[in-house]
Amino acid sequence: KGYTRVLENVEMKEGYNYSHVACIVTVTNGCSTIDIVISRTWSAIPPIFQFHSTAIMNFISGDTIFCSYLMLTLHHLSLANAGPLYFGEYSRGMIDAMLKYVTWGFH
Repeated sequence: KGYTRVLENVEMKEGYNYSHVACIVTVTNGCSTIDIVISRTWSAIPPIFQFHSTAIMNFISGDTIFCSYLMLTLHHLSLANAGPLYFGEYSRGMIDAMLKYVTWGFH
């Protein structure tokens, strides 16, 4: 409640493998901003593992709170997703996204 839609990204950012992402909807309440990833599949899980690091491999659904790497996340630790590195898909945008989490206290 209290959030308004800011942006809907139908065209995805370059450098990501979005095969399981239908779109990303950004909402805000003026203080906080949330990116809502809409899955192309019946499950919320496949898109989660396509993002840059374990820091954001979490989701909230209608009946579940899921954290892929609970202990890492609770200790503000994160690992880079090796998939884009292995396939040569890392971009400056992905590095900038990971650095954002460093400024938020992740190591």
